Amino acid sequence: MSQVKFSLDTLDQFDGGLAKAIFDQAFAGVVRDVVSRPACTKPRHVLLDFEVTPSVEVEGVVDAKVAIKCQAKVPPARTRDLPLATNRAGQLWFNPFSPHNPAQRTIDEALDEEALGEEALGEEATVEDVDD
Repeated sequence: MSQVKFSLDTLDQFDGGLAKAIFDQAFAGVVRDVVSRPACTKPRHVLLDFEVTPSVEVEGVVDAKVAIKCQAKVPPARTRDLPLATNRAGQLWFNPFSPHNPAQRTIDEALDEEALGEEALGEEATVEDVDD
């Protein structure tokens, strides 16, 4: 049989199987999103849009052109709400090592400050001299 009735059952044969392939790809993307973000309980959607356009031939014969669009819709991915600090220049700053506290200092910063403090005391002074 050279002609096949167009239906959901025959989608795998339409346009060389492209309609089924784009649906399978979109659906797989939705499933990946569900697996990777199970805490996001918003629904995911796979939409098949059938565009059917009449095509009038000579002698009044009416045929149709069909195009199929497939679109996957997933909730937007987003980060957590994290605080950022501002400075006088109007810039926002964050600390990647302490995401919830942009003002948190790291050990290397504290060590650098201690070294700067010792240099400020002079070459002959030591930390023990300052504590006395």
